Amino acid sequence: MAAWSGTRTSTAFYYVKLDDNHRPMQVWRHRLGTPQADDILIHQEKDTGWFTHLHESASGRFCVIAGGDHETSEQWLIDLANEEAKPRLVAARETGVQYSVADRGDELFILTDADGAIDFKIVTAPIASPGTRELARPDPASPGHLPDRYRTLCRAPGAAGARQRAALDRDPRSQ
Repeated sequence: MAAWSGTRTSTAFYYVKLDDNHRPMQVWRHRLGTPQADDILIHQEKDTGWFTHLHESASGRFCVIAGGDHETSEQWLIDLANEEAKPRLVAARETGVQYSVADRGDELFILTDADGAIDFKIVTAPIASPGTRELARPDPASPGHLPDRYRTLCRAPGAAGARQRAALDRDPRSQ
């Protein structure tokens, strides 16, 4: 998997490199027209029980470095508009807590099983300081069902997305 930097004139992309045991453990940045030997190591996973992969965020603004095992995850964001950007940690790994992120505007939507959320919940946080998760807004999903508004909240354009988020705020089940 590879993720290109975000401008039409970009000359760099990110890719995952396998270790000697064929596990995806490293993220590298390559500049077109340069030898692979000049690539820069951006992220290295030290836990051999974890796997690392890349994907673009919902908006295409970030390269998401996602790592984890069967019960724990951790994600980092790289601003694709800046070829020199360093990865920023969303939330430090916490054993037994999984999460995934999507961005919209200046906000992250985080789908997580933190705080014992058996069926997961959605919380929001500012992109500038994602680890704070200060704007917790659980999704009013019914028990036994994964929150289904996650993608809608992240991808709904403009006013439609704002109306959906406002409705979620007013829903008494989300209080």
